[in-house]
Amino acid sequence: MSGDLAFHEKQADSRNTVRRVFCPRCGSHNYAENRGISWLEFVHAGSLHDLEQFNPTMIVYESSGEPWDYMDPDLQKIEKVPKM
Repeated sequence: MSGDLAFHEKQADSRNTVRRVFCPRCGSHNYAENRGISWLEFVHAGSLHDLEQFNPTMIVYESSGEPWDYMDPDLQKIEKVPKM
């Protein structure tokens, strides 16, 4: 990423602070950080140029999924963000 970024912080279900990072010009959501899981960044697939470079490893908030959304049966499914 290059250029300016904008940030929005909010308390998550886990009570940790989530910091969402987005483009201040177009509003595209790029990634998020959770202060309780500082070693992990949640990158939004729509912000990637080459989706073939990345493979999902788990489904988080599986309980909020829509019936029409395909969830790979081979991926670990987590109902909500796990307590760390």
